[in-house]
Amino acid sequence: ALVKPQLNMDELSPRQRVAIKYLEREEVDMQVLLRVFLDLKADPERPILPVLEAVAPCYGFGSKHWLQKFHFFAGPPGVGKTLTLIRLALREKQARPKARICVVAADQGQGKGRLVLRHYADLSGLAFREAGSAEEMQELLKESAKFDMVFVDLPGLSGQATLGEHLDELGLTDQRDMAAHLVLAPYFSASQYAQIAKRYSCPQLQSLIWTKLDEACSFGALLNMARLTQLPVSALSFGPGLKNSIAPASTDMLWRLIFKHTLPGASAEQAA
Repeated sequence: ALVKPQLNMDELSPRQRVAIKYLEREEVDMQVLLRVFLDLKADPERPILPVLEAVAPCYGFGSKHWLQKFHFFAGPPGVGKTLTLIRLALREKQARPKARICVVAADQGQGKGRLVLRHYADLSGLAFREAGSAEEMQELLKESAKFDMVFVDLPGLSGQATLGEHLDELGLTDQRDMAAHLVLAPYFSASQYAQIAKRYSCPQLQSLIWTKLDEACSFGALLNMARLTQLPVSALSFGPGLKNSIAPASTDMLWRLIFKHTLPGASAEQAA
């Protein structure tokens, strides 16, 4: 009620007004809309995409931004963390056939992800380890010189636990050569996203990965979570298969998804 009157759409150019109204239909939250509005209001000729880039930057996974050896995949149960990890590991293996890549199950036997990881590791020539406890994680760290990249599948958090607490329990608080990635699906409620952002926030968390994009009907959540977490998007995942179903995020890819509902890799004619 306090923010809405400040959005005097007559102060924008016609093209800018259309973009703001479209973002509203995509269920972009008011804080993002107000930020975009104020930036556009300062210059009636300013295009909207550079403004949105400041809200949700994209640093594609596998680029110069992600040189860490250890990559931890965290997120709520059911969002597809294990498949996302496998897809990215296979993509890295395809790009660098000689790379020594290890996939790690850290779920302490809580789900079937361990069996899935082992299966694809055996099929693809990837190393496989289990490290659900602090002791096992320390053993993994000791032998990490054998590998160029290590992908770790973390379990969903239970109760009111936080990602920072869980990483601390694994003895990773002081580990520098690592990045954690928050894996999310785009159809939770706003209150659920706020709770997720709070519980998973920690210094090690460095990017967002969006999955199941083909199952969503709107994509405003991608901007909303970028605002809540202040994190870039590193990868976009879609479809049920393992091949050609994940892509390093790019700015153009993100905006085609939001404004045209075009999945990564699809042509303009295939837009939803």
